Amino acid sequence: KEGFIPLSFKDLAKAIKNEGSIDIYLYPGFTFEIPATPFGCRDINFTLRWNDPNIRLGFTIIDPAGTEICSSIPIEEIIEGKVEKKGEESIHLDQLGECKKGENYTICVFSLDNVTHPLDIEFDYRWHQKIAREEGDSFVSASNGAILASMLNVPLLYTAPDSLPSQTKKALDMLGVERIYIINIGGHLKSDVKSKLGREIIKEYKVAEDLYRDIKKMSNEDTIVFTTIDPWSYWYAEELKPAGEFKGALFVGPASYIAAHHGVPVLIVDEYPELSQAVVYHTEFWKRYSSDRYEHHPSSGSMYMSGKEVYRFLERCGLGKLEEGNEQIRETIITVADEYDIGIPWDRSFTGAAYPGRFWGSPVDCSYAICRDVFYPALIFVNPATDPNGIELINGSKSISKPIGGRLKKPYGSTLVIIKPSQEERFVYPILSSLGTYMYRFNEIAWKHWNFRYTRADGVVPYFTPSPDRIDQDICHGKKGAYYPDLSESEVIPIYAKRAGYSPVFSTNFSAVITDLNRGVILWIVNNHGDFRRGGKIAMWDPRSPYVREPNPWREYEVVIFRHFWLYPRWLMFYLGSMPGNERLMNFSEPFIKFNPFPEKGCTENPDAAVSNFQRTFISRVIASIPYLSYVFEVWGINGFMIHRDRLLHPFKARSEGLPVITFHDGKVLLSGISGTPTVDYWMNTGFRFDDHLKNLHSCGIPSTSCLPAGTLLHLTWMRHGSSFQIMDPWTTTDWCAVWIQMFVKRIALGDTIGEAYERGMRATGPEVLAHHWWWDKFENVELFGDPDLRVWVPSKEYSSANHWEREDVKPLKWDGEEDWYVDGHMIFGASEHPHAKKPTEIPIIIAIAVISVLVIVIGAVYSATKRKKK
Repeated sequence: KEGFIPLSFKDLAKAIKNEGSIDIYLYPGFTFEIPATPFGCRDINFTLRWNDPNIRLGFTIIDPAGTEICSSIPIEEIIEGKVEKKGEESIHLDQLGECKKGENYTICVFSLDNVTHPLDIEFDYRWHQKIAREEGDSFVSASNGAILASMLNVPLLYTAPDSLPSQTKKALDMLGVERIYIINIGGHLKSDVKSKLGREIIKEYKVAEDLYRDIKKMSNEDTIVFTTIDPWSYWYAEELKPAGEFKGALFVGPASYIAAHHGVPVLIVDEYPELSQAVVYHTEFWKRYSSDRYEHHPSSGSMYMSGKEVYRFLERCGLGKLEEGNEQIRETIITVADEYDIGIPWDRSFTGAAYPGRFWGSPVDCSYAICRDVFYPALIFVNPATDPNGIELINGSKSISKPIGGRLKKPYGSTLVIIKPSQEERFVYPILSSLGTYMYRFNEIAWKHWNFRYTRADGVVPYFTPSPDRIDQDICHGKKGAYYPDLSESEVIPIYAKRAGYSPVFSTNFSAVITDLNRGVILWIVNNHGDFRRGGKIAMWDPRSPYVREPNPWREYEVVIFRHFWLYPRWLMFYLGSMPGNERLMNFSEPFIKFNPFPEKGCTENPDAAVSNFQRTFISRVIASIPYLSYVFEVWGINGFMIHRDRLLHPFKARSEGLPVITFHDGKVLLSGISGTPTVDYWMNTGFRFDDHLKNLHSCGIPSTSCLPAGTLLHLTWMRHGSSFQIMDPWTTTDWCAVWIQMFVKRIALGDTIGEAYERGMRATGPEVLAHHWWWDKFENVELFGDPDLRVWVPSKEYSSANHWEREDVKPLKWDGEEDWYVDGHMIFGASEHPHAKKPTEIPIIIAIAVISVLVIVIGAVYSATKRKKK
């Protein structure tokens, strides 16, 4: 109907006869096993020495499942030929997993040179066992005993393995306990202590898997909670690497709380060989490369191998099952640990097989974030944005380009005309969009520039494939009927928002965005460039730039000026002046006369004004080789059109394919330096700056397409200031992220949880390795931070009622301050009476209707403290 047959990239490559080859290099070498590593294996050092430094040797560590943990020579150095000649290689690891009987880690020694004579090789290994098995068992007992007690709604008491504390005995008598559960993982409880308890034992748990299965049977929930007993590894905002361990700062407490909320056990990864091995790759990778994210992305192979090991354990315990296909049952997987205690790639490896989410930061940060998600159904109504009477927010301006007569209108001296100023307006149930870089009508118009239309990973061709969802009716520009929307966030997201009952509001400069956030919005959708340095940062519209004449447009746009040299010199001074220490240069960038004699192109009506000219590849490579200056010189190449040389040489072929010789749109707004990003954006919106200006995010959720800021101070600041969840990328992101962020608003309107909406978006745009869902765009690796089962409040019930509830449904209990407050068997401010306490006399006791007769006794929670005291 449109005169075009959609092609996948694979078909496209065949059509244009673009063939490639893969070179596989095999290096000489050998493998050997090292002795089995123990429970709690930490502080590992490996050293390889040999007697001929002219032969370049290296070695790789491989776990029992076949996962490559790391290599002494990074692959980048091998590819670039930067490997030095020396006679020694070493690797330090902070941890290795425990080996089961018959398992061993393998060392693979390889040579980058031909070996023509014998070599004398020496390999040293050493490690420490820093966590005792008994201590691990005690934390399993303590955490899961708390969950069992919560589900049974009974008291929880602790005892040491070799003595019964007098306080515990006194509490048993005071509560009148008759029957007990004993959580004794590992069987460390002495028999004489058990006899002193003097109660009927309903069940004693010595094997953790039995306890896990019983907890799961009670709730029938498909959720898994992972954590670690490694103390919190603290870090500094601008270093992005672990600086040390904060002793006693453990994640077991907050992990147990979120597990109890879901009614599921908590799994401590250090406790089991499969899990302790699987976590090593992710943690060691992130410790090495979190401060160098541009060049280093996690290995799909290692993610797949380690993820398979995790699911083997889950299947053995009856807690989860690895299935394939879109209709599979996906577990919810929640990890409670900071980024250097369980590495960030861990969560992304489960996407597709499960709905993964993470609570991170310090244990206090995790506790705070977990509580916000647990109480979100009530807290969201504290957000001023849920006021049915509306709220005043700053909305962005609208502009057009008017070559004739435009200079006589505001802003004077420019062909840009602001037809609606940025101003305060009233919005009911607002969501805020910051549209800094985005796709614009790609498959409808911009395909003519690139000569292809984008196909999603699930086979959908946006703008062309019919949609079965009623919410997609007439969503495509210029088309009637229900189709999957084009890649065009600034047009698609507002439509979905309105159909969900929200009011879309837009701001692009930092000041306006901060004001709107502090006043209150339900969601903040972030389409801005990002970075991980200086505490993490995002680029936002800069009203100070010589190129900018509109202080707060509703969406950013590319500015293209004929006779570019008119503003370029002033912009150079402005760019240098925006860097720390060069503030005085900023004054020289202020023009004496605002008048610009040359026509301008670019406005909110036409945001896609600059065109990426891929025929300039040689020039771009030369410019990119100039340190620190490539960004500056790329700006000089901003162009509003492109003449396609190949189409000029073959005009009849181009015309038959519907391809113009000259194109004016590339479908990518402010993609890079060559499309004008440096001329209009300010990059120093760091985590420090947000921390200084943010007050309260009011449980606002933040889906973001920004490259790189996940796991930085910026991310942590948003969480600490009250964001309920974040979807963010630890690595670089491609422009095709438009698909998932558009889908997110649609999916919550259709009743998805945030985990379901996130997973569907990743399935549509990127690979899901455990589900065998492979895709060429390996850069779609955003991760979900928060509880995947969280439901974002949606005002409208037109498309689903699953995410809608009324204020009355979560009304808090009221207390008059006089009588004791009793809720479901609990005296909120402490019990003043104990009617079932054991009496020293034989006077008959009147038994009340509700009798406390069951109690959970946890063994070993004080084991490590007792042991240290004896030392």
